Amino acid sequence: MSTTFADLGVSPAVARALHKRGIEQPFPVQQLVIEDVLAGHPDVAEVGVIGVPHPHTGEAVKAFVVLEPGATLDEDALVDYARDHLARYKCPSKVLFVDQLPRNASGKLLRRSLETDLLGA
Repeated sequence: MSTTFADLGVSPAVARALHKRGIEQPFPVQQLVIEDVLAGHPDVAEVGVIGVPHPHTGEAVKAFVVLEPGATLDEDALVDYARDHLARYKCPSKVLFVDQLPRNASGKLLRRSLETDLLGA
């Protein structure tokens, strides 16, 4: 069973508006799809994505990427790769390359820590 907008407390009117814009799944569900696609690039070791505020669309995708040792991938190349595999609104608007992603003791990605730990925000 997939997560719906109603599960997240989104009103039916807002859910309809999002559906009309082509957003059929809540962002938490889409995060896994986006991460799976980006992780499919041969130069990507790990990836985590979060939603960030965007002035026109309401929310945009920001990706935090750990590269494979010796890889020299740049932001434009990874965004182009994403465009070949994802709908436009799911493509990251910003890619930050980091040494490691924040994880808890059991190895789970700490999404809330991505922005604060990695950017000091």
